[in-house]
Amino acid sequence: MNIGSHHVIATATPTGAPVALGWTWSETATGTLYLCTSISPYTWVVGGIGPTGPTGPTGPTGPTGATGAGGVTGPTGLTGPTGPTGPTGASGAAGVTGPTGPTGPTGPTGADSTVPGPTGPTGATGTAGAAGAAGALGLTGRDGDDGENGVRGPAGVDGVAGATGPTGPTGATGATGATGVTGPTGPTGPTGPFNWTLAYVTTGAFANSSTGTPTIVSGAVFTFVASKNYAIDLIGLITTAATTTAFAFSLDVSTGVSGVGFLTLQPTTVSGAVQGSYSVADATFSGIPTTSVTSGIVAGHGFLRAGATGGTCQLLLRTEITGSAVTLSTGACYRVHQLN
Repeated sequence: MNIGSHHVIATATPTGAPVALGWTWSETATGTLYLCTSISPYTWVVGGIGPTGPTGPTGPTGPTGATGAGGVTGPTGLTGPTGPTGPTGASGAAGVTGPTGPTGPTGPTGADSTVPGPTGPTGATGTAGAAGAAGALGLTGRDGDDGENGVRGPAGVDGVAGATGPTGPTGATGATGATGVTGPTGPTGPTGPFNWTLAYVTTGAFANSSTGTPTIVSGAVFTFVASKNYAIDLIGLITTAATTTAFAFSLDVSTGVSGVGFLTLQPTTVSGAVQGSYSVADATFSGIPTTSVTSGIVAGHGFLRAGATGGTCQLLLRTEITGSAVTLSTGACYRVHQLN
């Protein structure tokens, strides 16, 4: 019989799709219903499907199924509304008090009272004392002794002092002048003059006529401190024995230093020209010219960089030609400044 269509005859053999328990089919010719009650072998019960039986008891709960795979992360939610404003923070510390303004001008002095107080009345005159008793009349003959002085009457009572007149009214205090407006801060002043720590002016002339023995310029000496730096300056008038004689200055130190040098600038016989000599070590002379004016201005600039120990530094003068004198005149200025 054709199970798929359920239109088969009673004697047919099931064909087609597999038959399951509880399936029904009807015979085409008679309309009889058949119910499958067995599969092997197939057994069909005539009569069709009876009424629905009562509901059977609930079966036991099956085991929990495996956890399903995690779902896809949902999109980010919308930004929530802005929270309320927090409380106001504590006040910051008070600012620094500004400088006190200048004192205003003094107000005018109040006017004095011109009405004097009344004069008190004159006190009453005291009562005069009683006269002393007269002495007894003496016998005629020699003069009698002078009688005793009468008792001095009591002093009159001082009159009552007059009442002090009332104090005149105090003149009104003058109004305080208004505080003047504070002027703007003035511009910063220029830097003060260079602070020379030593300044020496020669009080005598210093001459030299030997290339082998330089002259010590007395007074032009200073004490330096370890690890300090110094700037040295010289300016003055110098004369030479001839235009063919030049000169130079140098510095002589009493102990080893990290550096010392001196540059001497002097006029030449060529109008408007300047020449020089130099020293880059202790008591040395280099680059001395061969000509000079017989009287002119000399300028020198030096430096000293002290080492691990302090000492003294002395200015030296030397001629270019032995026997031809050069002289640093009175009034030359020698200055030293400590830089650090």
